[in-house]
Amino acid sequence: MIQQVVIVSGGVPSRWPDLSELDMNQTAIIGVDRGVRFALEAGFNVDIAVGDFDSLTTDEFQNMTKEISIIKTSVPEKDDTDTELGVLMAMEHYPGLPVIIIGGTGGRIDHFLCNLWFPLQPRFSKMIPLIHLWDKWNKVSYFHPGDYEILKDPLFDYLAFVCFTPVTGLYLREVKYPLNDVTLYHPMSYASNEFLTEKANFSFHSGIMGVIQSMDETFE
Repeated sequence: MIQQVVIVSGGVPSRWPDLSELDMNQTAIIGVDRGVRFALEAGFNVDIAVGDFDSLTTDEFQNMTKEISIIKTSVPEKDDTDTELGVLMAMEHYPGLPVIIIGGTGGRIDHFLCNLWFPLQPRFSKMIPLIHLWDKWNKVSYFHPGDYEILKDPLFDYLAFVCFTPVTGLYLREVKYPLNDVTLYHPMSYASNEFLTEKANFSFHSGIMGVIQSMDETFE
């Protein structure tokens, strides 16, 4: 039974996160444009391919069609990014499941910003709690107003609370740098915070927020 969806975007695999915590037998894979090739090369069983595929050679595209049953081809000049098309396919074929995007960070800053900000579009509002951006050094999650407990990922040292929109009634608890009933009138990131124990708590009354667990970038 499928429990989550991994969307493989076009970022290089050297920046991919460790996916060993996921049961790949219960994970649907959606390849996005060049990410299809990377996913196949990594040995993933790709369920859906989507994009304009303008970064694939003719041979790569033909090989893809032999291995993947559902392929949605778009034109290069379009309103949606390839990653957005991947999320729309996840919403259609795997409604209500968490969506983890890999290969969506690093590289070009404009692509990164598209992938970071697209969940704020009204059409993705219901997906806010389900979308996650992962790479080798970061995990990003999105939140509607509420009260939340965050569990520490043992791989990461740092914790950031990102106000993607104006936010009211923000509390940060059980962290090195707490906040008490703060209102933000513009987007802002409270970076380089830390867990005091294996969990932290935050709450807010209005707006959209993100939580990032991260570590310093290293190169092998």
